[in-house]
Amino acid sequence: MCLQTENASLSKISVHDDYTINRIFEVTGQQVEDEWLHDEQLAKLLSAPDLEPGQHGEILRLQEQFGELKKVNRKILAIDEVNKEKTIDKVLGKSDAEIRLDFLTGS
Repeated sequence: MCLQTENASLSKISVHDDYTINRIFEVTGQQVEDEWLHDEQLAKLLSAPDLEPGQHGEILRLQEQFGELKKVNRKILAIDEVNKEKTIDKVLGKSDAEIRLDFLTGS
């Protein structure tokens, strides 16, 4: 599945539980925090003096793919942020009046 299709699928998710939302923040957040390490490793590999042309091309390809992964991670976190107030746990904790108001306002 391509990254664009996965991203479109993620944005269609409407309800999760608190555990799932928190786990997404944890896992994706950790990936974002570790991006500097991957960037540094790829830069070091790219500057290696004995790099063959094929290896150079592959490192450039990996850097491009990693750039796409960074974008997807940020989109996942943005979607998760929007959905964190719409979890099953939060909906079940609302009164009937609050649920009706949410329905009427499209929240």
